[in-house]
Amino acid sequence: MGGTSAAAPAFAGMLALVQQKAGGRLGQAAAELYALANSSYGSSVFHDVTVGDNSVFCNAYYYPSSCTQVASGWYFMTGYNTTAGYDEATGLGSVDATNLVNDWGMATGSTATTVTVTPASSAIDTAQSLSVAIKVSGSPAPTGTVALSGGGYTSAAAALASGTATITVPAGKLAVGADTLTASYSGDNMYSAASGTAKVTVATAVPASATAVSGSGQSAVYGAAYAAPLAVVVKDSHGDLLPGVTVTFSGTGLKLSSASAVTGTNGQASITATAASVGNLTVAAATAGVAKTAAFALTATKATLTVTAANASVAYNQNIPSLTDTVTGFANGDTSKVLSGAPVETTTAKKGSAPGTYPITLTQGTLAATDYTFVTVNGTLTITPLGTVTEPAATQTGTITITEATSGATIYYTTDGSTPTTSSKAYTGPISVSGSEVVKFIAVKAGYTTSAVRTVTDAIQ
Repeated sequence: MGGTSAAAPAFAGMLALVQQKAGGRLGQAAAELYALANSSYGSSVFHDVTVGDNSVFCNAYYYPSSCTQVASGWYFMTGYNTTAGYDEATGLGSVDATNLVNDWGMATGSTATTVTVTPASSAIDTAQSLSVAIKVSGSPAPTGTVALSGGGYTSAAAALASGTATITVPAGKLAVGADTLTASYSGDNMYSAASGTAKVTVATAVPASATAVSGSGQSAVYGAAYAAPLAVVVKDSHGDLLPGVTVTFSGTGLKLSSASAVTGTNGQASITATAASVGNLTVAAATAGVAKTAAFALTATKATLTVTAANASVAYNQNIPSLTDTVTGFANGDTSKVLSGAPVETTTAKKGSAPGTYPITLTQGTLAATDYTFVTVNGTLTITPLGTVTEPAATQTGTITITEATSGATIYYTTDGSTPTTSSKAYTGPISVSGSEVVKFIAVKAGYTTSAVRTVTDAIQ
């Protein structure tokens, strides 16, 4: 037996478990305890004690006026008897701690209340959301939660604040037609559960406008895709975005990624476009039910073709070959069939020109194409020698005599150590020397590579 000294800390421990589960302050616990006792949860939380009393042993010597001897000879201080339900001996009964924790907040009071449901509008379309104000009457203000249902939609529970809550139904969640919205109040430890209704009419949203929001005003090169997509936003007569609407796109001189697109949750439908011709181009976006189409103005500029002269080679003293070229950079699947006219190729070389390299100059000439401009790249013509002239031989016998094995070759020489060229003296016979000259000579023949330079240092004593 411990009385209040034992019961108070035990009950404090149970309420600590309740608060831990609730995650916040409990307020006046007595109101919830009595509400639980008077609810359907009462018999699981409180076990009624109906047998016995709370009389206690006493000593008649010390308490002669309040101790009564019973038939067994023991003395008792008179207490209260237990009865069914609440009594002065055991109160509501013994407590089931587990059920107290689990059922806390589940009981509702018996005071009736009224739930008022007020939609922001009594008529909307499927593109509009709907704000619904809910008020639960009572003083003090009811606590607990409310939830909204109807028209195929059920909201999450919303907590009351000062007896009111606002629930927003997202666009497209209510069925088309006349819907009854029901706000259900959970009740609290003072007020019983209640509900209220309101009517709202929902119509199918229809497009009222379609507007180009991005993509107009772009420029691209022929054959290239425009950087930004062509996007249209569709709205109803209230200015609300409309998802699920088909927009049809059309235009000339363009390749479109799709002929139609469906608006998403942002009300937008978009495609991409590629320039298939040059100039000012337009795309029209049509939406059923909307008289005015959305227009996109685009520009396409000419692409560039590169005309490259082919390098060529020919042997000395042969006819200069026909000069050719290649064209690269076609777009949109084009081929050389789009070309007209021809470029002009010239070279400074001619038959009989000395071996070496000569430029091939390429100009556009009459070459033309509707969707292209041109850049030209020059080439090189190489005239190859017939062979290499043999290096001359020399002998010294007081004079220097030069011989050449290549028939028809001309020998040129110098006696001052400089490198001979075709402008130097031509060899016609033995060269007289004084004893200190450095003689250099070459052999030259048309169509052949000039021989290496031969050097003779005069050693006549």
